[in-house]
Amino acid sequence: MQDILDFTLYYNRYKKKLFNYTLRMTGNRMATEDILQTTFMRFYQNMGNIRHGVAIEFWLFKVVRNEIYTWLRSKKRVSENYLSEDISELAIESEGSADSQLIESEKKEIVLKAVNSLLPNKRK
Repeated sequence: MQDILDFTLYYNRYKKKLFNYTLRMTGNRMATEDILQTTFMRFYQNMGNIRHGVAIEFWLFKVVRNEIYTWLRSKKRVSENYLSEDISELAIESEGSADSQLIESEKKEIVLKAVNSLLPNKRK
């Protein structure tokens, strides 16, 4: 029971500071909420293992910082994957558009030759 009271005390004391810091670092409210949930869950699970003399605020900010770095790395990995997919699609589209441009150019030449072969009074 004392663990829950201690946890509640620390949660209420540090949640706003940690939220503002995390939101400033991520710029993403949902990510901030997820990171804080993970941080406080880890804090609750490790309350008995935190060395005496270690400032709780320091410990919480260290965990939050590590969670932010993990989130940023995963976000970067996702962005890199999307970027490589976008580049592949762009290359495919470019190939298709070059072919279509060539076909369009050939069609125009054929139509132009056909129009030029008409008698002048039939060219309207």
